[in-house]
Order: sequence, then structure tokens, then C-alpha cells
Amino acid sequence: AHLTCGAPPTLGDRLAWVVRPLPCHPADAVTTIDTRWQDALIGSFTELRGAGLIVDSQTGQVLAAHDTTMTDPSSWTLGKVPDSLLSDRPSAPGSVMKPLVVAAAASSGVDLSGPSGLLTLNHETLRNAGSASCVDSSPQGALAQSCNTVIGAIGVRMGARALQQSLSTTFGADATLEVDGHAVEALHTGLGPTTSGMAVARTAIGQEGAQATPMAIAAAYTSLVRASTGLGDTPLTMLAPCTPDDADTAGEPTIQPWAAKIALSGMARAVTDTTGTARALQRAAADTGLEIMAKTSTSAVPKSFSDTGTSRWAVT
Repeated sequence: AHLTCGAPPTLGDRLAWVVRPLPCHPADAVTTIDTRWQDALIGSFTELRGAGLIVDSQTGQVLAAHDTTMTDPSSWTLGKVPDSLLSDRPSAPGSVMKPLVVAAAASSGVDLSGPSGLLTLNHETLRNAGSASCVDSSPQGALAQSCNTVIGAIGVRMGARALQQSLSTTFGADATLEVDGHAVEALHTGLGPTTSGMAVARTAIGQEGAQATPMAIAAAYTSLVRASTGLGDTPLTMLAPCTPDDADTAGEPTIQPWAAKIALSGMARAVTDTTGTARALQRAAADTGLEIMAKTSTSAVPKSFSDTGTSRWAVT
């Protein structure tokens, strides 16, 4: 397999490359999968249909990956890997897109305010879940309670062009995403030059034309966490040749650390606030002594993707 052809070529091979391809030189390969995390992830899906990843956000290493729809590899046709929910079958990400929008907007200097109750544009109205009003319409409060109206207003204020460019620059949206050298479905905004008004608002909350796979969301959140500590992007990896120097060579972060921290603090409040959408994790935070940050989502998807017409996401 090409993944094990990672050792440096000899001097003779380098001199002869003009008349023949460089031959494969075997190299040690390492997998980042940790069996403890892998077993725990598989166990969490015993009664669910779906897919999940556990990623070291500091290094981009995938510690566990599971897709309940994948069949036994022994049944696959040689050279043909079935499409996976993890990487090949995108769906609307819903509210897990909101922290990315807040971070991108903050880094761009956009006003982060918005209405607590209704957002109305051109006779169209955007409501919060259950027609609720935001207890706190600051960006952190809006993320904690998952307020559609505030995040939608931020998206509209940016406009389709600026929002698309910012998400592309900061989180690789609408670009090529590779894991271990293989292309996977990236985060797609669905934003175009004619997208405007409420369509931009719905995109900002992860609906309309927004599409993503778990791998794309994991890559985006890895960039978000690394940016908060002043680190640049790093690719997700599961299997790769060992190299003599494994130092992190990533460049500068694509968003300002303070902008990333605004989004992450909203995710922390989603756990700690009494109205936070991830407050069910308070017990886990207390038991472990860890600060847990989370964002949950329930998005509308075609019934061809989910029998219920909805898809649930969670990022912690």
C-alpha cells in the first residue's frame, strides 16, 4: 500500500527518476487509533445508527473512528471501499456550525449582536427552537442556548460572500479536505453570489445548503481549538509513515486566538448554564473535574438519509 512507501529514496533512485518512477521504499507506518477510545466509541453506538470520531485537537490525530453502517471489510470488493457516514455522505450540520460562524465573524470584526426573539427579513421569519427567547443574546449566551436569531443575524450582517470566504479561510469550507492523502467530503456552505437575506441566516445556523461530514466538522473544530492556543492548522491523520521529525510545522492560526476563545467560551456555557443545550454533561464535568465544552444539534435532513427526517450531532 502506498502508505508504507514513505522511506527516503536512495541517491541512485533520485538520479534515475528521469527515466523511471521512484520505486517504493518500505517505511514503518503508525496508526493513531487508540483501542481504549475505539472500544468506548463503539460501545456508545450499540443502539444507534450513526458515526463518530475522537480526535486529539492539539495534533489532529484521530484516536477512534466508527460508522455503524459500514459492513465487514472482508465482504468488500477489492479496491472498492463503501461510502462512509464519516467521510463521504454529508448532511446538514445544524447548530454545530454556529461556533464556527461566531469565531469567523469575530475574527473579521463583525458586530456579534442579534435579536433575542425573532429575526425578520423580507417578510421571512427565523425563530429559535420552541419559539423561545434568548436569555442572553451575547455571542457566548447565544451559543450556550443555541439561539438561531442571534447567529442568523451575524450571518446576514457578514453577507454571503464574506461569510463564505471567512469560513473557507478559517475552517477550509468549500475546499479540498484530505485525511491520510485521501479526499473526503469537506464542509460545504452552499453560499453563492446570489445567496441573500434569510438564506444566509439559515446557512449560518447550519441549514439551507450547508452540508458536512463528521470528518469535516472534526477538522474544523481542530482548527478552532488550535487557534485558541495560537497554533495553526494541522491535518487529521489516522495512518501515515513514520518520519524522523514529527515536529508540528503548522503556520500561524487562521483566526485570532481571542476570536476562537469567544466561540469556545460559548460552548463551555452550553454545559454550565441552566439553560445550556449541553447541560446534561454537568455531571460528567463534576465527576471528572474537567471543563467540558460542547455543542449539540438537531438538523433537518431528507428521509432518504434518516427515517426520522432529522440528524443529531454533538461536539465536545
